[in-house]
Amino acid sequence: MQEKLKKFRLVKLSLGLALLFLAALCFLNHFYSWQGNKIETISIGEKIEIKAEKVVSDQKRYQGLSGRDSLCKNCGMLFIMPETAQQVFSMRGMRFGLDFIWIKDGQIVALNKNVPWNYSGKIIADYPSEQVLEVLSGTCDKYGIEVGDKLF
Repeated sequence: MQEKLKKFRLVKLSLGLALLFLAALCFLNHFYSWQGNKIETISIGEKIEIKAEKVVSDQKRYQGLSGRDSLCKNCGMLFIMPETAQQVFSMRGMRFGLDFIWIKDGQIVALNKNVPWNYSGKIIADYPSEQVLEVLSGTCDKYGIEVGDKLF
């Protein structure tokens, strides 16, 4: 009887620890992506909130969204650039189209909309930027995102 009670307590403890681990994983997933990128909520005016993975390192910026099969509807990737300049992007390894939102001083300075996944050219903004937000193709048109909109 004592042996059964010990086994029951061990099973109960194991299940409790497993549930605690899953809860912690869900909690961390709210703040970090599976790729280890910090997730921030970005509001574009009062039009939309984007859950964006923030990438800062050269390696993460180079990888970007390449190789992923999809991106959720109101999700994106926010690239923090090392300097304010005319940034250059590509669609290397992409599997879905994107809108590019070019940002300087918390304001949209340029847009490249509906860039197809198989576009082989360079994507360049007309103006210098310090951040670039990539979202699903069509997002800018759907929510009326325009040059001059402020980000919070």
